[in-house]
Amino acid sequence: RLFANFGQGFRAPNLNELYSPGFGGLFAGNENLDPERSHSFEIGADQSFGAASKVRLRAYRTRISDLISFSGGQVFSAENIARAAIDGVELSAESVLFGCKLSGDITLQDPRNLRNDQTLLRRPKRKIGAHANCDFDAVNVSVDGFGYSSREDFGATLPGYGLADVSLSYQLAPAWSVQAKLENVFDRQYELASGFNTPQRTWLFTVKWAQ
Repeated sequence: RLFANFGQGFRAPNLNELYSPGFGGLFAGNENLDPERSHSFEIGADQSFGAASKVRLRAYRTRISDLISFSGGQVFSAENIARAAIDGVELSAESVLFGCKLSGDITLQDPRNLRNDQTLLRRPKRKIGAHANCDFDAVNVSVDGFGYSSREDFGATLPGYGLADVSLSYQLAPAWSVQAKLENVFDRQYELASGFNTPQRTWLFTVKWAQ
């Protein structure tokens, strides 16, 4: 199956981007911001291998006008970047093996500020993911892995990192289930923004009720 998509986007600035007082004069909002507008074009192909397996390849091209970014001046106030671009390709695959749904994806992209031809901040150029979801009667086991390349940030380069999550759920009754989830299994230290901590290894226990 071959396909092509075209879409347009609009995003108004939020309250933080408009009116945040900032932190000691840094990262303050800007009440004169304009909304973001974008248009994207995508082409791709899907190839099925029987009923259980599929591979998808897609390429996309996005152009953004007035991208909202905390990158203004020496104090990193909110500003509009007149023109930005995100071009990339994505390859994904999924299959079912021994009752488990397996999937993976890899993305290569080039996020650029067309005003100065620099990489957009905090956006990795390479991303990869792998997922496994298995059902055994009333028990479900899920394993997820993610990897991200290095990213540019304000005055720093954030190193790449990889994460893994594992969850186990049990269906107690038609309406009740319990789940235990371990996030950041290997207790990796990483940053999404320079100078800001992220959660370490975390256990989550959940009881769900649904009609």
